Amino acid sequence: MARAGQLRARLWAGKAPPRATKVELLEFVAGCPGADVAAATQRFGLSDTGARCKLWRLTKQRLLETIPDTYGRTKAWRLTRAGWRHLRYVEEAEECYGDPKGALVSNLTAEVACLKAENDYRKKVIEGRPGIFQEAVGLANEKLALERALATASTEIERLRVERRALLAVIAQKRGR
Repeated sequence: MARAGQLRARLWAGKAPPRATKVELLEFVAGCPGADVAAATQRFGLSDTGARCKLWRLTKQRLLETIPDTYGRTKAWRLTRAGWRHLRYVEEAEECYGDPKGALVSNLTAEVACLKAENDYRKKVIEGRPGIFQEAVGLANEKLALERALATASTEIERLRVERRALLAVIAQKRGR
C-alpha cells in the first residue's frame, strides 16, 4: 500500500491527471470492499468511461470480478484469487528488492526475451516447412516413379525369362533331332 503516497505526490505535483496503474487499481479494490466506478473516478481522477474501461480490462484479465449482488444496482468489483496473488507478488517483490518496478521490469524483460526467442524459433520452423513439404512431395514423386520403373523392369525381366526358356526349348529340340 506504499503506492498511495506516490499517487498523492503525483496529484500535488500539479501535473496532468494521474493514470491509475494496474497495481494501484488492485490495491484500491482490495482496500475498498465493493469498489465501483464512482469511487474509482473520485480516487484516481479518471473519467467514468476511463474507470469502466480499466476495471473491465482487469476483469478480462481475471484479476477482478463483479459482485453478484450488485447486478441490478451500480456494478461493484472485488479481487479474484488471481488478483490477490498478483498483489502478494508485487508486495513480495517490494520487500525483497525494495523497488518492485525494477524487479518486475527485469522479470518481464527476461520473460519477453524468452517468448521472443520461442517465437523466432517457431517462425523459423514454420517458414522452413514449405521447403520441407515440397522436398517431401518431390521425394514421394521420385519414389513413385522408381516403383513404376521397377514394376516395368520386373515385367520385362519376366517376359525375357519366359522367352529364354522357350528359345532354350526350341534349341534343345533342334539338337535332339
